[in-house]
Amino acid sequence: MDVRHMKLLSAAALAAALTFPLAISANAQVGISIGINAGPRLAPPPPRWERKPHRPWADGVWVDGRWDWVGARWTWVGGHWDHPPHPGALWHRGEWAHRGDHFVWVEGHW
Repeated sequence: MDVRHMKLLSAAALAAALTFPLAISANAQVGISIGINAGPRLAPPPPRWERKPHRPWADGVWVDGRWDWVGARWTWVGGHWDHPPHPGALWHRGEWAHRGDHFVWVEGHW
């Protein structure tokens, strides 16, 4: 192998060695953004008082309104009447629960 070929191989090896760490750095940056939208860090405001409209059907159950985290602020979602899945079913209201450094909504259920 002559000197010219050795210089070309050396240049190619150097280029490959310089490129490899840049690829690792780009992959590391992707991992940094995971979990940014975990949930609100501030507790929701106290519940609002709502006037319940007239019950639209005999077995209607009122589901209370709640605060919802929309974008970067709390927004009130009004309550509503719902049909129970079967006679005698009880509604268990949802709640905001503190998990680590943020809050998560635990859905209500029958």
